[in-house]
Amino acid sequence: FFEEIKLIPLETNENCLIKEENKTVYENGVYYVMDRRQGAVFAFDSTGKFQLKIHNIGKGPGEYLALEDFNINPDLNTIDVLSPMGKILQYHKQTGEFLKSYNIPNVKAVHAFNYISSYTIILYQYYEENNILWAKKLEQKHKLLKEIFLVQLHRYDK
Repeated sequence: FFEEIKLIPLETNENCLIKEENKTVYENGVYYVMDRRQGAVFAFDSTGKFQLKIHNIGKGPGEYLALEDFNINPDLNTIDVLSPMGKILQYHKQTGEFLKSYNIPNVKAVHAFNYISSYTIILYQYYEENNILWAKKLEQKHKLLKEIFLVQLHRYDK
């Protein structure tokens, strides 16, 4: 199934020690690694050299109380992190600089998200019984949460 397997040792120093890898995304020669326990996203180049760290725990602008998930926004070229309290924060992909945050209305908690098309994301909530998936549409070019769609999943018992 595989043509080649590579092991890439990641740089280790006091700025980029990973306690627990929860999610890794590879995009354009960069590995992005989320460590939920630390509340951080690390970026390493294709040789394993440390590039940047997003670790903004707090209550101020550009900060989050906890980190639940992250994704790379392909259209805006940003690292988007998800706070479980219903907030998405965007950071510049090359510098890690905070750019903007979005509150997700009418949800108690959100645990995962992903982009399904340009400016459209889908959100997942663990604890809602029937209303598990929520889709949000980002207003093009203005980057604001615009619409909310409830997706209902039904369980069928045998």
